Amino acid sequence: MALTVRSALAHPKEPPSILVWPEVPAPFYYYEDDRFRDYIGAMAQTTQAYVLTGIVAHTPSGAPLNSATLVSPAGAPVSRYDKVNLVPFGEFVPWPFGGVTKKISTEAGDFVAGKRVVVSPVAGHKIGTFICYESVFPNFVRKFANAGAEVMFNISNDGWYGHTAARQQHLRIVRMRAAENRRWILRSTNDGVTATIDSAGRLRGTLPGYVEATSYTGFTYIADKTVYTRLGDWFAAVCATIAILCLVADRVV
Repeated sequence: MALTVRSALAHPKEPPSILVWPEVPAPFYYYEDDRFRDYIGAMAQTTQAYVLTGIVAHTPSGAPLNSATLVSPAGAPVSRYDKVNLVPFGEFVPWPFGGVTKKISTEAGDFVAGKRVVVSPVAGHKIGTFICYESVFPNFVRKFANAGAEVMFNISNDGWYGHTAARQQHLRIVRMRAAENRRWILRSTNDGVTATIDSAGRLRGTLPGYVEATSYTGFTYIADKTVYTRLGDWFAAVCATIAILCLVADRVV
C-alpha cells in the first residue's frame, strides 16, 4: 500500500485517476475484513483516485468468489465483478473429480463462478475488468466492450508460472484482445508482465520482472465498437464459410 501511495503522490500535476492491484495478490477479504477495507478506503481518499483490486468475495451461502472490486475516491465501494470463467483444478474441481482430488488449501478448488459481465462507472466513463486467463476467451472479453467499457483492465496472478515462457504467452494473448476490440488494456500482475497495451495491441510499456515496482501510465477512453466487438465470432465464421465456398467453386469450375 505504501509503495502505491508514494507513486501516486509523486505526480501532483497529473495524478493517476485509478490505482490497480493484481488478482488476489494476498487473501484479501474486502467485505469481511474491516481493517483491510479501511486501508483501501484511506488509500483512495489520500490519492483521490479510484482503486481496483483483486479480492476474495463470497456468495450468500459462503462459497468463495475470485473477484475484482472498484472503490471510489471517497473510499466507498462502486462495483464488484466475480470471475465467470474459472480455471479447472486450480479454482474449481470439475465433476467427477471432486471426491478424489486432494486440496492444497481451504479455498483452492472451492471457487464458484460469477454470473455476469460487469461494466463500472469511472468519472463519466466506463471500464471493464477481466481476471487472469479469462483473456483466452475472445468472445467473452468482447462482452465488456460491447457493454460499454471504454478501457479494459486485466488483473492476474502469474506467480504460478515461475520463470517460464507462460508469462510472455499470457501477455501476447491479452494483446490480441486489445486489437480485436480496439481498446486500451492495462495489465496489473503478480510476478507476471505488468503492461500498458494500446488499442492496436502494441506494448507501450512494461515493468521489469520479479521486482517491487509501480507503473505510472496513460491510456485513452474509446467508445467506438469494432465489427468483432459487435458481432463476435459470427463474423469470423461467415468469413471462413465464404472462403470455403470460394475454394469449392474454384475446384468445380
